[in-house]
Amino acid sequence: MTLVHMYNLSIKFLKNTAIFPSIARRSFLNKNCLNKDRVSLYRTMAFIMGMISFIATGCGDNGDNNREGGHSSNEIRKSKNSIVFALSADYPPFEFYDKDELSGFDVELAKMIGSKLGRNVEFRNVAFASIFPSVSGGSVDAAISSIVITKEREKNFDFSRQYYTDRIAILHSKDAKIDNMSDFRNHSILCQLGTSMEIWLRRYIDRNPSNAITIKLIDSNLQGVEALKSGSAYGVIMNLKQAKEFAKANEKLSYMIPENVDMADDEAYGVLLKKGSPLLADINRALDEIEKEGELKKLKSKYDLD
Repeated sequence: MTLVHMYNLSIKFLKNTAIFPSIARRSFLNKNCLNKDRVSLYRTMAFIMGMISFIATGCGDNGDNNREGGHSSNEIRKSKNSIVFALSADYPPFEFYDKDELSGFDVELAKMIGSKLGRNVEFRNVAFASIFPSVSGGSVDAAISSIVITKEREKNFDFSRQYYTDRIAILHSKDAKIDNMSDFRNHSILCQLGTSMEIWLRRYIDRNPSNAITIKLIDSNLQGVEALKSGSAYGVIMNLKQAKEFAKANEKLSYMIPENVDMADDEAYGVLLKKGSPLLADINRALDEIEKEGELKKLKSKYDLD
């Protein structure tokens, strides 16, 4: 039904019912101005009703398009032919927004996985700490967001085979002249909530109380970078590749690699799934094919992850 058609029907409806007189009696309208303003009021009210109908019928069907994958954030519709991945798009070069388009190594890898499995791929952009409840609660099928495989996480989730390894680093201002962890003495280090870096940093602080380092949690590493640039932070802990990216993009920033990282020299990334997910075997098979065919190597080269 067109907007014009709804407009005409609304006028006819108003003229032939008691709605308009009722409104007139209960409103500020004066009897002397009623006849003079009747036509304009008919049109105004009909237009409003038409617009309401238009929004309810038209936009209701198509209003679920957004940049996170084509559905509203309040209602996630999954089909058997789609794999819905959660990610936190604030982690270049793995997942980030290039203008309004999702981009990055993990984003392209997820699309490759979908292609190998003959499935569509959708993304849900959430805060990193929200990824885990999204997967465990079933609102998404999996998550691919530079997620480090740890023993603690494996107690509650399944992981695919690893597809990339990285190391821990701390981004800081060049003016700070940081050489080792003791140079952060009596300062705070910012850390993204829910990451493996938080686990490592808390462990380090507990074992080295004399350094008097404090931890401040943030939702996004982009917040930490801005805090460094403004001089309101002393360091931001993150993965080495990302630290290199931020240092390359900001000439006043540098990074250091902490000594004696006892969690692991390398941090392995995997696709996160709910315990017992039937997708695990399929995703592992797809990753195996992607690697054997040389596509994973090409993708790493594209994002300078060799």
